[in-house]
Amino acid sequence: MVFTQTKKQAHRMHILLGLMGLKVGELHGNLSQTQKTEEPQVINFTMPNTMKHYIHRVGRTARTCRVGRSVSMVGETERKMLKAIVRKAKTPVNSRVLAQEVISKFRELIEKLEKDVYAVRRLEREERAMAYSEAQ
Repeated sequence: MVFTQTKKQAHRMHILLGLMGLKVGELHGNLSQTQKTEEPQVINFTMPNTMKHYIHRVGRTARTCRVGRSVSMVGETERKMLKAIVRKAKTPVNSRVLAQEVISKFRELIEKLEKDVYAVRRLEREERAMAYSEAQ
């Protein structure tokens, strides 16, 4: 489950990761509680603004008697939040620094997939418009 700041970002990430062949869940306020608790793996693509929201997000890894893992991607602007998380953590927090070449590789892949993302979103809009027309 990948968390972002907005529904639009979550949906875009869902499309991108799907195009990369990865199975991911999309979580936003429009989903049912059942859909929200299906996945015990959490990735914070963007960090939440508060510790309370962080705890809520990573708490999904332990819901419904499951064990899971939380991964948070943190940039320089989010270091303060990361330090607070490490201080308050009850279990060890492991950190890894991604090599610039790894970041560049994925940036290039994402750029190559932009046309496909646009095509998927266009198809989704057309399907919504058709469903709306049929409902009328």
